[in-house]
Amino acid sequence: MRSVLLGVLVLAMASGCHARFKKHAPTLGEVRPEVHMVTQPNVQLGGVAGGSLIGDVVNVVQTARSYEVSRRLAERIDTKSTNAEFTAGLVDTLGSGPPFGTTSADGAALLQIEVRDMGMEVYGLGAPGVFDYDLFVQIFRADGKKVYKTRVTCTTAAGAPSAVSQALWTVDNVKQLEEMSDEELQGAFDAVGYYCGGELARKMRRHAG
Repeated sequence: MRSVLLGVLVLAMASGCHARFKKHAPTLGEVRPEVHMVTQPNVQLGGVAGGSLIGDVVNVVQTARSYEVSRRLAERIDTKSTNAEFTAGLVDTLGSGPPFGTTSADGAALLQIEVRDMGMEVYGLGAPGVFDYDLFVQIFRADGKKVYKTRVTCTTAAGAPSAVSQALWTVDNVKQLEEMSDEELQGAFDAVGYYCGGELARKMRRHAG
């Protein structure tokens, strides 16, 4: 699914790397994007604050539920599909540049993206969830020299496509996820991947100046 998400986006890039990126981006030519998933899709369910006995019990239960739902989610989500959609969002948005176009040629500069966290997070007990991506991005010149690295967090919430909204906008996120078909669930994760790939491209374009 390649629907455009209207979401809340937080993209954090170290200011020291901005100047370096701006300097090297025009010299890279076309880059070869690679997306590596170094985690499994997961769910972090919100708990309660306060440190009371009841609150402690609730938090233990939520932690156990998070683990079990994450385990089942990892079995249902095809991460090759989400990676492909992330790459498609990135490539489609970059086009021929600026700051650079993309290629599949082995000898080109490399845009390496590690997905270090990906899934759904609920900030408080009974609250609607958000989908998020936590990325580590590096760029290497064709000669192998690293010229850029940054951390990027992409979070989507309101205004998402129907498949994403179906998973997010309910206080019983676990029940909602379990009631979604495998196709609906995959579509939701693919849509987030495509959107976040595009947002990474737009952020790089802005910082290339």
